[in-house]
Amino acid sequence: ELPVVGKDLHLLDGIAIGNINLISDTTGTVLNLDIADRHIRLTLSDNQEQCQMLCTKGIYTGYDAGQEKMQFLWLRMEQRFSCFTIHRLGVGFDGTAIALALDAEFSCQGFRFALDGLGIAIPFQPQNVADFLLSGLSISYQQSGLAIGGGFTHRKGQQGESYDGSIQITAGELSLQAVASYADGSFLAYGILRAGIGGPPAFSVTGLALGFGINQCLKLPSMEQVETYPLVAAALDSSYTADQLLEGIKEQTTPLPGQNFLVAGICFNSFGMADSTALLTVSFGAHLEVGVLGTSVMTAPPMTKT
Repeated sequence: ELPVVGKDLHLLDGIAIGNINLISDTTGTVLNLDIADRHIRLTLSDNQEQCQMLCTKGIYTGYDAGQEKMQFLWLRMEQRFSCFTIHRLGVGFDGTAIALALDAEFSCQGFRFALDGLGIAIPFQPQNVADFLLSGLSISYQQSGLAIGGGFTHRKGQQGESYDGSIQITAGELSLQAVASYADGSFLAYGILRAGIGGPPAFSVTGLALGFGINQCLKLPSMEQVETYPLVAAALDSSYTADQLLEGIKEQTTPLPGQNFLVAGICFNSFGMADSTALLTVSFGAHLEVGVLGTSVMTAPPMTKT
């Protein structure tokens, strides 16, 4: 007797790919193939206007997969095969290589795992090596009071490529939020744990924070900016999103080879009247810098639970 997942896992049911035909000349490239009882014809062109025209007609949508000089055309599929779903298939062409990619997900019993832009770029020159593509992935799980969500995205911006990720875990009154980013040999991560850890009335711990950066220089705020400083603001405000936190940290850090930093923080309550956050930062490597940041908010009369 197979387990529940085994019963649902028929990933190849109904999927058949055949009659693949690729024709390329100076006017463009045409790809014909049959998949899942559908005939697909994709016409690719180096002419940007023609690509845009193709993207706006019928079921095709245009998408920049982040590959340099690679224009992708996507076919919306939304085909479900048991617990496996293909959202769309994409074909890219830049004159030197052809790329095949897809957006797909696996979901079963409250668990979901999705891949965006998963594919391979095959060069026409045999001496070149094929490149594997992945724009991002996400994972989520929700069952019996436990919720997990997270993933990472491959981004290209003015400062180059980066891999940005986040994760959020909630179980009852416990909440963990963490973000991370890797770019060109530098890495940074920061996480916040919100939980009623407890302690004496004068120092009842309600949260912890921990972070570090490798080949990153951390900029410290002025006294007036402490409350809005992302590392402090995220610990104070539980509605602070992962995107806000990551973008805020990136604004306060600069890639610098040989420079690293550590961050440790704590949130606590005193006698039900004062909520405080204290953060210790240590930057070391090319230069040494130690910082202590904190805020405290007092409410009188003492707060009471209703």
